[in-house]
Amino acid sequence: MKFNILAFLIHSINIFYVSSLAEDGNVSYWVEYFRSHVNAAAKYVIPPDNADLVEITKPGISDYGTFDFIVVGSGPAGSVIANRLTEIADWKVLLLEAGGSDADFNLLLSTYLPAAVSNISWGYNTTTQKNACLGMNNQQCAQHAGKIFGGGSTINNGFYYRAHESDFERWVNVYGNEGWSFEEVLPYFKKFENVHYEPIDEGYHGFDGPLTIGFDVATPILTQTLLDAYGEKGYSHADSNGPAITGYSRVPLTYISNERVSASTAFLKPVWNRSNLKISLNSFVTRVLFSDKSRTATGVEFIKNGIKHVAKARKEVILSAGPFNSAQILLLSGVGPQDHLESLDIPVIADLPVGQNFQDHAILYGLSLRHVFNNIFLFHSFDNLFFQYADKYVDNSSGDSATDIQYAVSIFHPKSRGSIKLKSSNPIDKPLIDPNLLGEAEDREFLATAVEWVISLNETNAWKSIDAQVYMNEVPECKGQVLSREWILCTQAYWTGPGNHGTSANSMGKNPAASVVDPRLLVHGFGNLRVADSSIIPEAPVGHMQATAYMIGERAADFIKETHGRL
Repeated sequence: MKFNILAFLIHSINIFYVSSLAEDGNVSYWVEYFRSHVNAAAKYVIPPDNADLVEITKPGISDYGTFDFIVVGSGPAGSVIANRLTEIADWKVLLLEAGGSDADFNLLLSTYLPAAVSNISWGYNTTTQKNACLGMNNQQCAQHAGKIFGGGSTINNGFYYRAHESDFERWVNVYGNEGWSFEEVLPYFKKFENVHYEPIDEGYHGFDGPLTIGFDVATPILTQTLLDAYGEKGYSHADSNGPAITGYSRVPLTYISNERVSASTAFLKPVWNRSNLKISLNSFVTRVLFSDKSRTATGVEFIKNGIKHVAKARKEVILSAGPFNSAQILLLSGVGPQDHLESLDIPVIADLPVGQNFQDHAILYGLSLRHVFNNIFLFHSFDNLFFQYADKYVDNSSGDSATDIQYAVSIFHPKSRGSIKLKSSNPIDKPLIDPNLLGEAEDREFLATAVEWVISLNETNAWKSIDAQVYMNEVPECKGQVLSREWILCTQAYWTGPGNHGTSANSMGKNPAASVVDPRLLVHGFGNLRVADSSIIPEAPVGHMQATAYMIGERAADFIKETHGRL
């Protein structure tokens, strides 16, 4: 099992990271522009349902046309697929995105906190959790997902941290997914990467792809002190996306010249004018349409601007709507567990375990640091530990009462699995998302061990030399000796929530009884319906999902080209 330690600042947005946007010298304009967005997010009230997306103001159904391929979702995988398929000039592709256009505000990585609680996020919550989220209202935590051009890549924190090669070997050896070994997927990572950071294992990376990856431009603070502390713990400087499973590194980001690089900026805006690509924003897909006589996807139904539309597909429908919405669309379409669909009076097209293997990284946010550090991360195979600092958000004030940084500790390979279900057969209702965080005792014990490891950093000579101290925030419900094992196990349940790294709701595998898509990403039993996004990952891997999702998009595009004789 692997865990991740993430240190970041719970702090107001650094709106002065706008130099590249303010080349005209009008800095005050940009400061006010970003401040207004932050203030708007603070006042935003998350709607309880999808009424704003599904309201019909004009009766009837509009024919939106016929395309060779329909791609649902413009996140990392969907954007790559739309880009690569339209390389074939005589293929006509429709890309549907439920959200609207991105804006200058989203160019800053530091805006991910307000963006997550604004109208460009889906505004999902978990169901009531038993072993996590105890400090939240109704024991429910937010589950963030981007509802905007570029999907989650437009609102996330930009981390670029690939699944480890050992994860891909498990995809093959445990789940039977031939063609997904690390050796076989590495060329697809290289294809889209444009890496600019050191240290780097050059054989593991690409350097001329459309997605720029590098370090931020923050000035290092106390770097040598940090390195000394890591040295005491036995770690060395290494490429966090290379073969090493122990070491430390600064955080690779999808970032260039102070600006975010998203799926939309890297893969869609450069090909916006391709005549064979039609992009439709504000288009909420409600279901996949099937032929009456066979399991053949014929198109999709979606709502845009109060009008219900139908778009037809000659060749394939590809769902890349993300870890929650791809499952929701399949379920609304009649593809999913038979008993669940029948309980909602949804006609069953195929009995498959859609939503039944959902996983997310559980993250504990209740560790605080009383000092200011540099943007560094440490990854360690405990099996694998990830440690990162983000000083660009830090208030450099001093004082014992000031908490500049809060740590987050996450289990990379949780044993717990949850589910995604429908609340009703009406797409107005948001899905019921149950990550079952820390549901397994092994996860709870392992997280407590990770907390103890973080606390042990207080004993390093390097940290003592600068009076740095990590401590765990207390809650009144937990009694006993502070930092005892029992106290940690109690306290962590109040501070733990989802990492928003959802996987496995449409798990890939050979067995239709235990998976939703086959190794070529075709939904079992269907010849022209695919799912391509993080929901197909068989189990939660190391790292953050966007890097692996981009690779899945590249892999899917080649599967499609090969299927239709154009590779």
